[in-house]
Amino acid sequence: MVAGAAARGAADKNEAVKIQLRATKMVRDKIDKAAAAKNVTRTEFMLSAATAAAEEALLDQCLFSLDAEKWEQFQTALNAPIPKAAALKALLRKKPAWER
Repeated sequence: MVAGAAARGAADKNEAVKIQLRATKMVRDKIDKAAAAKNVTRTEFMLSAATAAAEEALLDQCLFSLDAEKWEQFQTALNAPIPKAAALKALLRKKPAWER
């Protein structure tokens, strides 16, 4: 019975659902023009753009968890002094191109 419920849950996630939006004619026409340039339908274009924006928004809020030992290692790495970078120091001593 549990396996059946899990299979139904997976199927439900892939079931097509309707998303309704309101837009001005100017916005719709711009989307249609962009979709035509990509040779896709308006729906395909909007879903692709919205999915990419959603993924970016979610990745910006990444959460991770660590056990106590890994947390201490993480804190140690964050609090460690920055290693000296001779190449970076040399670059920062150079006069910028716009001042030459």
